Amino acid sequence: MWRKLENARPTLIDWLTHQRSDEFWKHGSVCEDYGAIDCAVLAVGGWADGFSNAVLRLLSNLKAPLHFPPES
Repeated sequence: MWRKLENARPTLIDWLTHQRSDEFWKHGSVCEDYGAIDCAVLAVGGWADGFSNAVLRLLSNLKAPLHFPPES
């Protein structure tokens, strides 16, 4: 476990050197190919999040059926 942490880079350094969408982020970004998602997705977001529209964008681009929880 500690060996893995030895090589870990602080996230802040990555963010400061890649503040815009570039090749660094594409490997982990679902918006590069929404069609590649072929499994169930649990998407959670909040209005105060830095990317508050990410879940709405995801839902509008997925081709799978959508299921919303029942209202309480």
